[in-house]
Amino acid sequence: MEPVSVSKNLISCLVFSNPVSSPWLLSAIYGLVRSLEKRNFWDNFHKEVDRFNGGWLVIGDFNGVLYREDRHGGREETSSSSHMINAVDNLGLVELPSQGLKYSWSNGRGASKEIKAKLDRGIANSDWWNLFPNADMEVLPQVSSDHSPVVLNSEGCLSFARRPFHFEDIWTRDRRSHWVVEHAWAKGFHPNPSTRLRRSLYHTQRGLSFWNKHQFGKVQMQIKATKQALADCQANRGDVVSWEREKDLKCQIDELLRRDELLWFQKAKIQWRLEGDRCSRFFFMTTMICRKSNRIDCLKLDNGEWIYTRNQIGNLFSARFESVFDSPLQPLSFDLSNIVDPVVTEEDNVELLRIPSWEEVRNVVVSLKKIRLDLIIYYCN
Repeated sequence: MEPVSVSKNLISCLVFSNPVSSPWLLSAIYGLVRSLEKRNFWDNFHKEVDRFNGGWLVIGDFNGVLYREDRHGGREETSSSSHMINAVDNLGLVELPSQGLKYSWSNGRGASKEIKAKLDRGIANSDWWNLFPNADMEVLPQVSSDHSPVVLNSEGCLSFARRPFHFEDIWTRDRRSHWVVEHAWAKGFHPNPSTRLRRSLYHTQRGLSFWNKHQFGKVQMQIKATKQALADCQANRGDVVSWEREKDLKCQIDELLRRDELLWFQKAKIQWRLEGDRCSRFFFMTTMICRKSNRIDCLKLDNGEWIYTRNQIGNLFSARFESVFDSPLQPLSFDLSNIVDPVVTEEDNVELLRIPSWEEVRNVVVSLKKIRLDLIIYYCN
């Protein structure tokens, strides 16, 4: 760590962790209590952020709540937290998910007068989330203070299972993806159509996954490597070859940026975008927020207790499904006549099956315009 700035309520330092080449700013905060002091503090908060261009994490006691459900008991939170909320929204900061206790502070005045709130939290910008996408916090029990200790885990505490296959739209911008699909589809030949389809999809999934891992690669790493190559090329200009090389690298970067935008556009599941505006950061933050909202951090049991760990939640789901499928099977009825309400009546059915008379056929044919004469003769006979 390398200290950057120290004040009464905010201590900032540079952190050189993995990767060491990408330092990020850690700010430990102790929120102010008085409303006027809070306003001045959060108004000057932007200046601290503008001093560093990179990953940034703020963690500590904010002395305020971001959401109404972050407080339990007592009177509702006044507008004293509005300046903090506006600062967080304007800077595009996202709160870290937390494990353990829901509230990090308590006044300790007993059950009837107890007030609990989530005052301790961590918030980070998009660059920091890009370095640590699985980060979270753990709120520990209170021991000798009215605040709970919070532990930052930059790698996350979840054990991830194997990810399901997803087709990436950016693959279609590479011609090699078409060859991979054609080769995989040819390997799935089988006389039975359904089996041929299943085998072709299976080989396509395996082929694209292998090609993506060993040849296509990660777009962000390619952008970084290509920009470095462009910088080296511009530093050593001197002949026609270097100028052509620079032009080629710029085209590659332009294509990689389009792929990066398309990648996060697909993950964010957003149905609109500004044409020509490569707002990958917006799509990235939207994806992070969606992933955070889709995570199951805790569940409430029937007896009122809460469970928080991944193993406990997984065992609960397994037990519920086992209880459903272990129940005795009900006899199935193959009489499906009562499931669908009849739409065609008996009279309608008789009318539909009736053979039309010669006069009806003739009237219909004659009423048609620009009809061929031989067709009229055919129907009349």
